[in-house]
Amino acid sequence: MIIMTWTGERMAVNKKHHDIFIKRVKRGMTYSSIAKEYNVSRQCIFATIKRLEKIDYLHKLDTVDFENMKDLILPLRVITFLKKKGYYEKPITYFLATVTKDQLISCTNLSVKSLMELLNVLKQTKYENFLADFRDIIEELRQEIRHV
Repeated sequence: MIIMTWTGERMAVNKKHHDIFIKRVKRGMTYSSIAKEYNVSRQCIFATIKRLEKIDYLHKLDTVDFENMKDLILPLRVITFLKKKGYYEKPITYFLATVTKDQLISCTNLSVKSLMELLNVLKQTKYENFLADFRDIIEELRQEIRHV
């Protein structure tokens, strides 16, 4: 899973970040004790926790069956797109049935790479059979960008 840092660079939610989040949020360990364990600064731990809280990571960990788009762990660019277009609170099937190529093009900050990350996350859900149209839209966008 990829999220954006405050500097705009991409940060993967790896096992280390997941463990730090669990130790702080679920076990209640202090920032300094976690920092000593991982040999990083207290501020680094704080920043990691804040980034994961911003994408509502705890809710996403507790979700067993992904029904809505907000339940998926997605990059911030994709989350911003979903919120702007009104898909964030909607069911995944509604998004897949109604999203259009024009909507995807109209969001200037959304790249084909971000859409591929969304596609990869959706492949891991029970809605894999409904992804053909969305995959076709992404391929069309990829071809258009190459020919520009």
